[in-house]
Amino acid sequence: MSHSLAILSTALLFGGMTLYSFGFAAFLFKPLPAPAAGATLRLAFPATSQ
Repeated sequence: MSHSLAILSTALLFGGMTLYSFGFAAFLFKPLPAPAAGATLRLAFPATSQ
């Protein structure tokens, strides 16, 4: 039972993150010009530097 719950949770988290990132990008690139959408995406998903 716990194994099935772990797999379901992992699938939901991965699917949610994927849908959010691709859905958000598609949502931005439709109404905005490419430079403005790109700048907004860089603000929303900053690159981490180490």
